[in-house]
Amino acid sequence: VKPFQRWGIDFIGKCPKTQRGNQWILVAIDYATTWTIAKATPDAIAETVADLSTRK
Repeated sequence: VKPFQRWGIDFIGKCPKTQRGNQWILVAIDYATTWTIAKATPDAIAETVADLSTRK
């Protein structure tokens, strides 16, 4: 597996709501490099994952 080719993605939560309205933590881990991203999100839906994956 090449770097950034395969990812493990999951949500942690439902957590207490923050002042910004977030209740979930989206975690993504690259299998090859173990590079990890964590982002607080208001929901745990596919559109949230797609939004994070298309940001530069």
